[in-house]
Formats: sequence, structure tokens, C-alpha cells
Amino acid sequence: MLKSALIAAALAALAAQPAFAEKVDATYQCKVTPEGKVIMAVTNPHAFNIACSVNCHFKFPGGMASTSCTKTVLASATDQELCVRSTGGDKYTLRDSNMDCYKR
Repeated sequence: MLKSALIAAALAALAAQPAFAEKVDATYQCKVTPEGKVIMAVTNPHAFNIACSVNCHFKFPGGMASTSCTKTVLASATDQELCVRSTGGDKYTLRDSNMDCYKR
């Protein structure tokens, strides 16, 4: 009887968990500063924290570079910096980028 109760409790706990994280909208930017830094920033329009992953892909003389960053963005944050990276002195031009955010 105790074993049945434990199994039932475990199944109920699993049922209470979401099957997957809820994807949410946000805005982001991948920008290069005149000082040679890549800044990845996210604006969270929601009243709850979100987890975001930003990917930025750049061209520079002689090649291409990519940088990624994943962090929690606070509720209602505006242009919260996720990561700041150096270009190493190269002139970076944004080629493309993408972002995924999920409710925390």
C-alpha cells in the first residue's frame, strides 16, 4: 500500500511539472562599440524573469566570428547586458543574429 502511495505521489509531482519551457518574446541587440567591444543586450517586457540565449555572427577582414551568451534577464529589464566581448581590434560588421527566451 505504501509503495502504491509513493508511486501515485511521484506521478502527481511529474504531472504538475510543465512538459517544456514556455517560449516568450523579448527584444535584443548585438552591437559593436567604437571601443571594439561586442555587447549582447536584451529587453524583457515581462513582469517575470526570463532565460535568454543570444547568438551574434559577424564578418571582419579575413573571416567571420560568432559569439553566444545565455543568462537570466530580470523582469522588466531594459537593455540588460548579457555579455561583453572584445573584437580583438578587428572591425566587426554584424552578419546575422538570433535569440531564444524562455519563462523562468
